[in-house]
Amino acid sequence: MHSNFFYKNVIWTLAMFWFMPFCHFDATYLYDYSFILFYNLIFTSLPVIVLGSFDQDINSKAALAFSQLYYVRGIRGLEYTRSKFWFYMLDGLYQSAVVFFIPYLSIDSLADFGTTIAVAAIFAANTYVGMNTHYWTSIIWVVVIGSSLVMILSTVIYSFLSVNTYLDDAVLLLWF
Repeated sequence: MHSNFFYKNVIWTLAMFWFMPFCHFDATYLYDYSFILFYNLIFTSLPVIVLGSFDQDINSKAALAFSQLYYVRGIRGLEYTRSKFWFYMLDGLYQSAVVFFIPYLSIDSLADFGTTIAVAAIFAANTYVGMNTHYWTSIIWVVVIGSSLVMILSTVIYSFLSVNTYLDDAVLLLWF
């Protein structure tokens, strides 16, 4: 769970970092403020929390019969290692470059560019949680897929409001 939290925030933050030289470090927002507010609040945190709460390596009967499997591995530091941490960080660095530079080469508008990067980062973070899930329950299915669907739905609804900076981005989002 901890590695996934770091990973999703590395993608999000480093995509903003890649943007800084292109805007001459003038504090221009890459993402619309709604994405900044909802990224950790709604779009990506719940899948990681559910992963940490409901994912399991073995079934409940085996866990009760062999409880030492969990506490021995934790005490010895066999699950959460430095090399695993740095692997997640390097993967987040790579994914942030992918979600930034591919749209950078193809999109001209700052609003469209920021929306595309935000959507790609959210999909990448939620997909990564799904890939790291060992035991898929109905709750995990609903939350991992539902978080991405909520992001798409909120983007579609928000893009039809005339008070925002990315008017009609729903068409762009649905086109991708």
